Amino acid sequence: MEYRVDILKEKLPSIRHDIYWNNPVTSCKKCSLCDNVISNYKDKPWFKFFCYQLVQNLENSAEFNSYNSHEVRERRCKSLMYWMYDKKKNNFKKKKKKKKKKGTNHET
Repeated sequence: MEYRVDILKEKLPSIRHDIYWNNPVTSCKKCSLCDNVISNYKDKPWFKFFCYQLVQNLENSAEFNSYNSHEVRERRCKSLMYWMYDKKKNNFKKKKKKKKKKGTNHET
C-alpha cells in the first residue's frame, strides 16, 4: 500500500497536497489562537482538531510560500481553501449520520 501512495504522490501533486494539509499537529507557534477563540464550539474536539490543523497549515504556508512564485502561492491558497471546505463538509456529514442513527434507534 505504501508503494502505491508513493507512486500517487509522484504522479498527482494534489495527493501530495492532501497529505501535506492533513498532517497531524505536533506543535505550532500560534496554536494558542485556537484556545482563545470566543465560540460555542471552542471546547469541541472536532473544532480544536480543525483549528490546530488550520493554524499549522497557515504557518507552514506562510513559510514555504515565501520562496514560491505568485502562481504557485495562488494554487496552494486554493488548495487550502478546498481542504477547509472538505473538512467542514465531512464533519457535517458525520454529524448528520449520527443524528439519523439516533433517530432510528428511538423509533424502534
